[in-house]
Amino acid sequence: MKPAEIFEVAGFQITPPGKEKTFSDILIEIAPNIIVGLGEESKIIIFNKYAEKLTGYLAEEVIGKKWLDIFLAPETRPAITALFNEIVDKNIIEHHYENPIIMKDGTPRLIAWNNTVLLDKGKFKMVLSVGMDVTEQRMSENELRNKIQEMEKFQKILMGREDRIIELKSQIKELKGRLGEK
Repeated sequence: MKPAEIFEVAGFQITPPGKEKTFSDILIEIAPNIIVGLGEESKIIIFNKYAEKLTGYLAEEVIGKKWLDIFLAPETRPAITALFNEIVDKNIIEHHYENPIIMKDGTPRLIAWNNTVLLDKGKFKMVLSVGMDVTEQRMSENELRNKIQEMEKFQKILMGREDRIIELKSQIKELKGRLGEK
């Protein structure tokens, strides 16, 4: 980033490090979501306080390094790299995606991302990504799905038993009829 550069984001300016902070800089810093700006080759330009808190990395540890190398597991890196390149190449303004990232301590967290490409005079400047940790939410959803499946199985068993009882009662009634009993 050139020292005098100022990026325009949604009508607000993002000031480079060492300059007086603007309103948008403050919003990015205090936002309760991960906010990262990724330049060419996914090099980290912006890394807010919430990103530091969630990932365990300080901004100074990651600024200038490749996001794709630090935060992605080797098995997901090729697919996410291809996706990042597509977003950049096509200048996609709105893009939503979920993928796991790896924390400093090695634990994965599932992040729901909203990405947008920022241009400066028609040329790529960065992908601005706002992410929300949805790990617990997705785990809860999976637990609920599992419970629903269990309940549906139990219901089928009970309904099957009830149907069988009705069938047995009908057979008993038929046999009694044959015997002349009521």
